[in-house]
Amino acid sequence: FVQLQLGEAMPFIEELLMNLTNIIQDLEPSQIHTFYEAVGYMISSQNDVPSREQLLARLMDLPNASWGEMMAQATATAG
Repeated sequence: FVQLQLGEAMPFIEELLMNLTNIIQDLEPSQIHTFYEAVGYMISSQNDVPSREQLLARLMDLPNASWGEMMAQATATAG
Protein backbone atom coordinates (compact mmCIF):
# COMPACT_ATOMS: atom_id res chain seq x y z
CA PHE A 1 0.00 0.00 0.00
CA VAL A 2 2.84 2.40 0.77
CA GLN A 3 5.30 1.20 -1.87
CA LEU A 4 5.09 2.09 -5.54
CA GLN A 5 3.93 -0.96 -7.48
CA LEU A 6 4.70 -1.79 -11.10
CA GLY A 7 2.30 0.05 -13.38
CA GLU A 8 1.19 2.58 -10.76
CA ALA A 9 1.85 6.30 -11.00
CA MET A 10 1.99 6.59 -7.19
CA PRO A 11 1.65 4.36 -4.16
CA PHE A 12 -1.95 3.36 -3.40
CA ILE A 13 -1.93 5.22 -0.07
CA GLU A 14 -1.06 8.48 -1.85
CA GLU A 15 -3.96 8.07 -4.25
CA LEU A 16 -6.29 7.17 -1.39
CA LEU A 17 -5.30 10.26 0.63
CA MET A 18 -5.71 12.54 -2.39
CA ASN A 19 -9.29 11.30 -2.85
CA LEU A 20 -10.19 10.90 0.82
CA THR A 21 -13.13 13.32 0.84
CA ASN A 22 -14.74 11.64 -2.17
CA ILE A 23 -14.15 8.18 -0.75
CA ILE A 24 -15.80 8.81 2.62
CA GLN A 25 -18.57 11.21 1.61
CA ASP A 26 -21.26 8.53 1.35
CA LEU A 27 -20.18 6.44 4.34
CA GLU A 28 -22.01 6.25 7.66
CA PRO A 29 -20.05 7.46 10.72
CA SER A 30 -19.30 3.90 11.87
CA GLN A 31 -18.03 3.05 8.39
CA ILE A 32 -15.81 6.14 8.41
CA HIS A 33 -14.29 5.04 11.72
CA THR A 34 -13.59 1.57 10.33
CA PHE A 35 -12.14 3.07 7.17
CA TYR A 36 -9.78 5.34 9.13
CA GLU A 37 -8.65 2.41 11.25
CA ALA A 38 -7.90 0.36 8.13
CA VAL A 39 -5.96 3.21 6.53
CA GLY A 40 -4.04 3.61 9.78
CA TYR A 41 -2.94 0.00 9.51
CA MET A 42 -1.85 0.62 5.91
CA ILE A 43 0.17 3.64 7.01
CA SER A 44 1.77 1.70 9.85
CA SER A 45 3.42 -0.55 7.27
CA GLN A 46 5.58 2.40 6.17
CA ASN A 47 9.02 1.78 7.70
CA ASP A 48 10.36 5.28 7.08
CA VAL A 49 9.28 7.25 10.16
CA PRO A 50 9.16 10.75 8.58
CA SER A 51 7.12 9.39 5.65
CA ARG A 52 4.80 7.54 8.03
CA GLU A 53 4.26 10.70 10.09
CA GLN A 54 3.54 12.71 6.95
CA LEU A 55 0.99 10.14 5.73
CA LEU A 56 -0.69 10.07 9.13
CA ALA A 57 -0.88 13.87 9.23
CA ARG A 58 -2.52 13.89 5.80
CA LEU A 59 -5.00 11.22 6.91
CA MET A 60 -5.98 13.31 9.92
CA ASP A 61 -6.25 16.67 8.09
CA LEU A 62 -10.01 16.38 7.53
CA PRO A 63 -11.02 15.31 11.05
CA ASN A 64 -8.63 17.85 12.59
CA ALA A 65 -10.14 20.63 10.45
CA SER A 66 -13.66 19.58 11.52
CA TRP A 67 -12.58 19.52 15.16
CA GLY A 68 -11.03 22.97 14.80
CA GLU A 69 -14.27 24.34 13.36
CA MET A 70 -16.27 22.88 16.24
CA MET A 71 -13.89 24.41 18.78
CA ALA A 72 -14.09 27.80 17.06
CA GLN A 73 -17.89 27.68 17.09
CA ALA A 74 -17.93 26.68 20.73
CA THR A 75 -15.58 29.52 21.61
CA ALA A 76 -17.70 32.01 19.64
CA THR A 77 -20.94 30.98 21.32
CA ALA A 78 -19.39 30.82 24.80
CA GLY A 79 -17.96 34.33 24.58
